[in-house]
Amino acid sequence: MLDVCAELVDEVGYEGLTTTLLAERAEVAIGSVYQFFPDKRAIVQALTLRNMEAYLQRLSDRFSRGDLERWWDGVDAGIDEYIAMHRTVPGFRTLHFGDVVDVHLLDETRDNNGVIAEQLARVLVEQFGIADTVCLRFALEIAVEVADALIKLAFRRDQDGDEQVLAEAKAVIREYLHRQVDGQPASPPAGQPNRPAESTDAAQPAEVREPAGQSSRPAESTDAAPAVEDESVTAPSAETGEPAKAGVPARDGETAKAARSAKHASVRVTQPDRSRDGDPIPSGANEG
Repeated sequence: MLDVCAELVDEVGYEGLTTTLLAERAEVAIGSVYQFFPDKRAIVQALTLRNMEAYLQRLSDRFSRGDLERWWDGVDAGIDEYIAMHRTVPGFRTLHFGDVVDVHLLDETRDNNGVIAEQLARVLVEQFGIADTVCLRFALEIAVEVADALIKLAFRRDQDGDEQVLAEAKAVIREYLHRQVDGQPASPPAGQPNRPAESTDAAQPAEVREPAGQSSRPAESTDAAPAVEDESVTAPSAETGEPAKAGVPARDGETAKAARSAKHASVRVTQPDRSRDGDPIPSGANEG
């Protein structure tokens, strides 16, 4: 019945699975199903436990070959076997280790990936002599969560698993565990700020920048700029009465004399006509 359950889970998913459908596919009476399992959850739980036992057995067989020299080779082997079960074991791609059904399907007090991390810690300690510490188990639990998420992504993108995503998953997990197990934390201990290394060079004065939109200009002098003579102004010469040549400024004295000459020339003074003796000529005397 567990084999039939695995096939049906791949076909209809956990939500579509029913005990009646299981009995029909297994060609057994429905009473026979309830004799062993009270509901479909119990059936899937038994299938998940069988998958976990199969995974641990595959790891044991892989380690027994003797070609894994370092602990991170064992981590790679663990990821490889997990991927292989996605590809070859019916129902595993859908159920994984039971998180689709219940995150506490394997153990009521711990989540499913926590159980797998504990089993991996036991295998690595036995095979490679790594110190069994709380930090190791915590790091493995984080690694299992990350690997599980990335492998699921790979099989969503490609039916056989996206090779590029799978390669990245292995690289990420190996690098993370390498830092944790070898005692090279990627970040400062808790409570200590992440400060950049102090420079030994003398501090340089801060550069003063102009406000946005303004160009950098030299400071303007506070001294008054000398007056520029307007060479376009030409004044008449006092001696000749003609304007000075263009571009040659008139001197102050010449300018004043020229101004007075121009004023007198513009005003016409009319005097009454007089005779040679100085007497006024009567009006109309010169007529005719």
